[in-house]
Amino acid sequence: MRSMNDRAGRATAKRLATATACAALAAVGVTGATGPGLGASPAQAPRNQVFSIISLTVHGKERPIPVVGSGAITAAGVFTEKAIARDLDRITLRFPKGTLVLRARENLSWKPDLGACLATARGGTTWKVIGGTGAYAGATGGGTYTDHGTLLGARGADGACLGKAAPPPYVIVTADFVGTVTLPDR
Repeated sequence: MRSMNDRAGRATAKRLATATACAALAAVGVTGATGPGLGASPAQAPRNQVFSIISLTVHGKERPIPVVGSGAITAAGVFTEKAIARDLDRITLRFPKGTLVLRARENLSWKPDLGACLATARGGTTWKVIGGTGAYAGATGGGTYTDHGTLLGARGADGACLGKAAPPPYVIVTADFVGTVTLPDR
């Protein structure tokens, strides 16, 4: 029969070996291990993400809307949006390495000030990644966004604000989409 010291020593050695193996697995990130026979490539961990846009309309003509991404996707590109239902937009962000498609509720609310011949707006809600191409195919994520706008109203020859009787000479809207994005591991 083995002595108590021998059994305690083996139990300690076994616990030490198990702890060392767990630490080694954690150090190399095996939680999503892949390899022959281990399944498909995992996604990367969710990363913080910000997309910022500035929309400018001059005399009724909207300019291309630039978008700058910082985080999981760090790139400059072009923003487009299309209404897909009442107060629901499909947003497309085109970057050099691919396209990211988002869904967001629209709730920008304008408050006119006819005395100053301008209007200001504030809004924001949530957004969700619903698709992607290229480097962003299979991406997931979402978050919140805030937008702010300023509309400079048209004035008549007498200086009076024309209000809704004439299109505004300038409209600027800025938005920041903040959240997380997870990209597939490639």
